[in-house]
Amino acid sequence: FDGTAYTFAPGTFTDTVTVTHTPRFFGAISSTGELTGIRHFFETTAVYSTGGQPAQPLLPYTVTVEYSDSEQAYAVEETLGLWAWDGQAWGQAGIDGAVEVAENRVIAHVDHFSLFGVLGQGRRVYLPLLLKGG
Repeated sequence: FDGTAYTFAPGTFTDTVTVTHTPRFFGAISSTGELTGIRHFFETTAVYSTGGQPAQPLLPYTVTVEYSDSEQAYAVEETLGLWAWDGQAWGQAGIDGAVEVAENRVIAHVDHFSLFGVLGQGRRVYLPLLLKGG
C-alpha cells in the first residue's frame, strides 16, 4: 500500500524466511539533518521460519519505492535515494541505487535490513531582508 516492492534472487537466504515490511510514521523518525524525506520510511526485517532467528541476506536484494509528485514536492527529485538509519545517522553504506525521475521511483540494491527512508536534498529559498529606518 505504500509503493514499496522487494525482489530477492535465489540464494539470498540459506533457508525459508519471513520478511516483514513495516511502514514508519515520518513524525517519529530521527532527524534527517540536511536531507528532506518524502514520507517513505519503513523498516525491513527477516527471520528464519525454522527457529525464528534473525536473518540477513547473503546477496543484495532490490527495493523499489514508487512515489507521487506531491510526495516529492519539497525534495529535489534528481537527488532522491534510499538511505538507512544505523542507530546514529542516515547513510548509504551497503546501498547502491538510483532515482528514475520519469517513472517516479527509487530503485536500490541493498545488502542488509534496516530502517530505511527515501531522502534527497531539500529545496531552499532565501528571501531578501529589507529593513526600513525609523
